[in-house]
Amino acid sequence: MLVSFPNMGPNWVAFKTLFTALDLDVVLPDPTNREAIKIGVKQSPEFVCFPFKATIGDFVTGLLTRIESFTGMIKRKKRMQAGKKKAKRGVQ
Repeated sequence: MLVSFPNMGPNWVAFKTLFTALDLDVVLPDPTNREAIKIGVKQSPEFVCFPFKATIGDFVTGLLTRIESFTGMIKRKKRMQAGKKKAKRGVQ
């Protein structure tokens, strides 16, 4: 499974360590930028706090910019898993 998380300063190290220990593929978030904040403001209700808007912007930006990355990683992982299954069976 492929996971990512919003950019929360230096906390990314803890998230990456946790998800890697759970044997999940991690996509590191990009730093929050002006464009992500604009997207978060547009997609969020008016009354919510700024950190929520920044988080929503990070998620949307991550999804928009990593669609190809996600599909490429999923295909690569499936090929690797298929290769491991063949190796267990002794097939080449």
